[in-house]
Amino acid sequence: MCDPKGFQFTLISPASDKPPLVMGDEVPFSPGLKLAAQFPAPCKIRVLNGGKVIAEQSGERLDQGITSAGVYRVEGWLEVGGEERPWIYSNPIYVR
Repeated sequence: MCDPKGFQFTLISPASDKPPLVMGDEVPFSPGLKLAAQFPAPCKIRVLNGGKVIAEQSGERLDQGITSAGVYRVEGWLEVGGEERPWIYSNPIYVR
């Protein structure tokens, strides 16, 4: 449907000396953690924790603070022929 090249999903710590975590990484929960996703085209973005949708928006970029531990991932959905279709399913980032 659309080239996914350029997709990114990271978790950013408020401590500026720590690099962003990527899919598959694990980190202990601490206040101020933020998920960041970048899609190469506008889409409906869904944030999931433990398989449940916790946030949804449209666009190319998502910045979402988190308030608890969990297994976080994002999905990108495109509208094709009047229907929403799955495009990108990320691997999770683990916040323990």
